[in-house]
This record gives sequence, structure tokens and C-alpha cells, in this order.
Amino acid sequence: MEEENLLSNSCETYVLENGILISSYPSLIVFGKTESNKKYIEDSSFKFNTFQVAQLFKSIIAIVAFFNDNVDHKMEKILDFSCDTVYYWKGDLVTEEDNTKLKLIKLGIEKKGDILFNATFSLQNINSFVYLLNRCLISSLCLKDVEEQFILSAIPNSKCEIKACKTDDSIAFKIVQNFFNQKKIKAGTKRASYLEILKYYNSIILLIKDLTSLYYPND
Repeated sequence: MEEENLLSNSCETYVLENGILISSYPSLIVFGKTESNKKYIEDSSFKFNTFQVAQLFKSIIAIVAFFNDNVDHKMEKILDFSCDTVYYWKGDLVTEEDNTKLKLIKLGIEKKGDILFNATFSLQNINSFVYLLNRCLISSLCLKDVEEQFILSAIPNSKCEIKACKTDDSIAFKIVQNFFNQKKIKAGTKRASYLEILKYYNSIILLIKDLTSLYYPND
């Protein structure tokens, strides 16, 4: 068994309402079908490294637009996972047994022209997926608890401010200092690692901000 596919080795694992599991591993997020809740099935699970989640987010934006647009059918590629394997999403307007119509999404895996797996999502499922994807994205960074808290504390800042942290040390230092003051972190604690988090994970922090904004809490 591939070690990275074992649920016992995941950083965090969650179950969506539609039965799909999603897990985080160091620098990796996996979701799909499992074998006896022990490991992910190779051809029935999606794998995205931490920095590839940005591509998945673009598809989620398109999926949300499909639910809101006056379009009955749509299909788009998410990612070329390998030379012969493609991740895609497909949206359809379907008729229920009581003749009500609703839109559903399928996230699928295609290999050499054959559909190996697909999972169906309602709009509510997608909303829950966004929340758990965000949670798994953070945990895949394998940071300390206080460092995760620091990233979440940076999210309320504007995108311009977060982006500027890559090149403007004064803005980055201000965000770090605000966090230290908020958490009452003792004087003398080094700020260098927090400044590096803002720079190295800059695009991930922006993605976490986008995912946070996209999720809507249920009443």
C-alpha cells in the first residue's frame, strides 16, 4: 500500500455529506473513495499537491458560476494529473422523481478516454467541500498550531497587503507584530520564521483567503 494513501497517516481526515472523504498529508490533499476506510483507491481519488489547489479553486469558481448561471450543462478540465489521466468537472440540470429540477456537479477522473470515477456534488456539498478543502490546505503545510493561527490572523488583511509582504519587509513586520500583540507573545520571541511564512506561503495564504471568502456558513 502506498504510504501517502493510508488514512492512518493523514494529518486530518473529514467526511462530506455525499460520503466522499478528504484528507491532508504533508504538501498533499487527497479526496475520493476509500477501501474500507483504510486507504484511498488509486483510480478513485483525486490528488493535489498544496500549490496545485489553486487550479482546483479556479474550477470551484466556475462550478459556483454554473449553479448561478442560466446554463443546463457544462464540462471543463480541472487538471492534467498525468500524461494520460485528466481530472474534470461536469454540471447537469437533472429532474428528480418528484419532477423538481436541480443542478448537480460530478468531479471525475478520466484515463485514456475511459471514465474511472466520478463523485456527485450538490451546491450544499460544494459549500462543505470548500470549507474542508480550506482546512486541509492549512494542515498540509505541517505548521505548528501557533503558526496556523498566525496565517489565519493574516487573512483579514487586504490582498494587496498580503501580496506586498513578499517584497516589503515593513508591511510583513507590521502583520507579524499585530499577531504578537494579539496573542501577547513574550518579548524576545524571534519574528524571522513568521516573516518567512508570509513570503514563502504568500500564494497559499491568498488562496486560503479566497476559500474563506467563498464559503458561506449554514444557518
